[in-house]
Amino acid sequence: MTYPDFMNAAEQICFYGKNLWLRQMVAANDGNLSCRLLGGGVAVTPTGSSKGMLKKEAIIRVDESGKRLAGQGSPSIETGMHLAIYQACPQAGAVIHAHSVAATAFASVGEAPNERFLPEAIVNLGQIALVPYFKPGSEALAQAVGAAAVGHRALLLANHGAVCYGRDLKEAYFRIEALEHYLQILLLTRGLGGAKDLTGKQLADLEEFNQR
Repeated sequence: MTYPDFMNAAEQICFYGKNLWLRQMVAANDGNLSCRLLGGGVAVTPTGSSKGMLKKEAIIRVDESGKRLAGQGSPSIETGMHLAIYQACPQAGAVIHAHSVAATAFASVGEAPNERFLPEAIVNLGQIALVPYFKPGSEALAQAVGAAAVGHRALLLANHGAVCYGRDLKEAYFRIEALEHYLQILLLTRGLGGAKDLTGKQLADLEEFNQR
């Protein structure tokens, strides 16, 4: 995987941050985005920033330990969580954490739903994990998320929000958007009596298609 240089990464973070804000998946200074960089290190959003008002000059570069290498201000307090995912999942090239409404609602009642009725969600998200509550920005949260990310690319953080990663920012963004879309549809289906899951044969056919 070829990662972007710092300036290209900063532009992408601003672009996808704005999309998160426009889709109302973050409010005020919620959420954070990051991606691996060409030549090492990680680009990450600054703490306290609106994702709808980001400027590329504000994006911060840190090394694998979280030490700031470039940019003004302080990196997101959740930088440790992002770094834990990168350490645990070599395939991860970008991480997005959002407080989207349906995802945060499910996380706040302690449920990571995995009804298997929507092909797009099955293919894009796989099994959704629930991470127990830990103080935001804490080392305990970072360790728990890093462990849960192994084998899961979509996570709900209890009483907190959602995290998705991908090979790049585009894929990470698609996944966090798909997660919120799936959970909103799920809420509607439950009000209508519940969705009908795909059969074993249908799931097997979908898995075969996904592998191809």
